[in-house]
Amino acid sequence: MERGDQLAKRKTLTNRLDDKSLEDIFVNLPVKSLVRFKCVSKTWQSFIEDPSFVQLHLNRSKQHPQILIATSSGGGPVQVYSPMDGFKGGVAVHQVTIPESSEIAMLSPINGLFCFVDRYATRMYNLATRQFTPWAKTSITMQGGTQTPTYGFGFDPLTNKYKILCVWEISGIGLEYEMGKVDHICEVFTVGGENKWREIDVVPPVSRLAGGLTYANGSIYSRNGGRTAFHPPDTELIVAFDVGTEKFRVIQVPDFIVGSSGIIKSGSSFLIKCSTWRKKDWRKKDLLQIDGHMALMDRVDQYVVKLWISVDSYKEQKMTANWTEETISLPSSFLKGHCLCLAPVEGTDEIVIKSHIPSGSGQACPPGPRGFVNLYIYNRTMKSFREIEITGISPLLTSPFIYGMFVFHESLLPVQDADNKLDRSTPLV
Repeated sequence: MERGDQLAKRKTLTNRLDDKSLEDIFVNLPVKSLVRFKCVSKTWQSFIEDPSFVQLHLNRSKQHPQILIATSSGGGPVQVYSPMDGFKGGVAVHQVTIPESSEIAMLSPINGLFCFVDRYATRMYNLATRQFTPWAKTSITMQGGTQTPTYGFGFDPLTNKYKILCVWEISGIGLEYEMGKVDHICEVFTVGGENKWREIDVVPPVSRLAGGLTYANGSIYSRNGGRTAFHPPDTELIVAFDVGTEKFRVIQVPDFIVGSSGIIKSGSSFLIKCSTWRKKDWRKKDLLQIDGHMALMDRVDQYVVKLWISVDSYKEQKMTANWTEETISLPSSFLKGHCLCLAPVEGTDEIVIKSHIPSGSGQACPPGPRGFVNLYIYNRTMKSFREIEITGISPLLTSPFIYGMFVFHESLLPVQDADNKLDRSTPLV
């Protein structure tokens, strides 16, 4: 009888709340609460899963970004934390344990969705809803020579589709390899589709890519290799893959940008354990997204970072770009020889910066394990830095203290179309 009374009260409450009232209440709630509320009634479930509400909640969530720290110890699962006091640091609050091996990479999230990458497969996670997809293996048949995949995660603002791009570089052996001869094969994976890769008939119009792939304003960007060993040598270019049309184009890098190189790395991905198929080049110009625009960055010397920000719209499919220049003067507390990972905070003038010792550099690391990390918050308008400390990370980090750092917006976005009837919503941990 008591259970019947509770159900009656629940139905009465549901009937009293119209759509506008639900929207005003639900839009301010965290995703964790909304996932639970979907069990209250089919009406609430339908409302929470409605695409217009999902977008409204995401827009609200973007006003409250979070810092995520991802760690893995001894080849174990990935532990994800966020600081209790947000961008002020504080005690690390455990968010989720992801039961993946230590050989995977996490690409930078887009609207709350993470792409996890193995050498030959990918899967999608929404860490807030705990939904994930099965691993989707590549459709490419491996042959002789050296095959190197480079993955990028992107979004098409016109169709609201999320896609993963994989560019395979297939190198010959012997003299062909020494001369830099490389063939390309490209695949695309559409999130929410059939959960399989499809090969496309276009390839990057350059000899070789350099560094990772970075998403901004409807395109996935990369630098070309620019190797002087090529005949003729490559000029410095940016390669752009339009997520909507699935076509490549190149953007010329002006002479005033081409030149010096430094120790810098974007926060576009986190490799839990370095492996032979994904090398880190810490002394090249790299790419990142700032306020929805693609940007080039370069560490001119130990205490100066240059940013060149493209101010063109994603709708302008041009061979050239207009650039604005910014200079970041690093404080003396940045140690000599340390690498930088930059994660701009969307919709603000702030950039979260991680400083760490590059793997294989031979530099001495602080002794003993530790359960904290230090980050810097840089304000582009004030040109000021503040340091924050995140404590209570467990298991303890061990030398060389490798961890991933992301700026994250939680969302209700599904990782699979409802029509596919794929129920992967079981909480991870």
